[in-house]
Amino acid sequence: MKKLLLTMTAIGFVTLTNAQGSNTSSNELGIQTGFSTYLGDLIKSNVTYSQAGWANGIYYRHNFGSRVAVKGFANLARVWASDHRDQTDIYRYRRNLSFRNDIVEVGAQAEINLFRLGTFHANNQSDKKYSMFSPYVFAGINFFRHNPKALYKADWVALQPLLTEGVKYSLNQFAVPFGLGFKLQPNARIALALEFGARLTFTDYIDDVSGTYPDLAALNTTGGDLATQMSYRGDKRNSKPNYTWPKAGTKRGNSSDNDWYTVTQFSLGYRLGK
Repeated sequence: MKKLLLTMTAIGFVTLTNAQGSNTSSNELGIQTGFSTYLGDLIKSNVTYSQAGWANGIYYRHNFGSRVAVKGFANLARVWASDHRDQTDIYRYRRNLSFRNDIVEVGAQAEINLFRLGTFHANNQSDKKYSMFSPYVFAGINFFRHNPKALYKADWVALQPLLTEGVKYSLNQFAVPFGLGFKLQPNARIALALEFGARLTFTDYIDDVSGTYPDLAALNTTGGDLATQMSYRGDKRNSKPNYTWPKAGTKRGNSSDNDWYTVTQFSLGYRLGK
């Protein structure tokens, strides 16, 4: 992963220093919409779209010629998952945890167009060196605010204050967005794009699950009955009512891997100026 990011950074630097002008405006404003997914302790497979949430936002892009651009963005994305969705894994089935998390992210990314992007007119010789479409790759940095919740009776309860694993983690985090996309510019004003982006995060608590179960008595003292109810939910299954609270130190999640989330969006932009 580090080698990939370093390679993309090096390519971007070389391209930027050798970028040529474009035949369209350099500033662009737009909206974007799509869906988001989550990769973590409540998802068995590495990549799945079976439990996808929505992702909507706005962006501003500055084009440094036809090859390189910088994009600033803000998104609101929902991710969610449930152990109940996969009944083939007995451990997860017994754990019976679930969550949803509305993530607010703000960030910036550098983009490298593989073709010289610009308007194209067959009768204009100067425009023939540009393409109306181009694949692109990107990488950047973003800040996000998250707040995992779980449904208890009829209410969505915030999990972080309950210390369900006896750990207090931060809801403010940074991530490294990177991915690829496809741009289409049908004329000098309209800019379309389809983008898939992964978010490398530095937290394992997007789902409020990471390490081990805490001591039941200690958890009840710090978080009360609600904390014990939300930390382990295997005893809530009607079909298996006799599951008992796990011993302190029993594995609850996989602390060796941080959580990820992805954002796939279609964007519509308008180019400003001349």
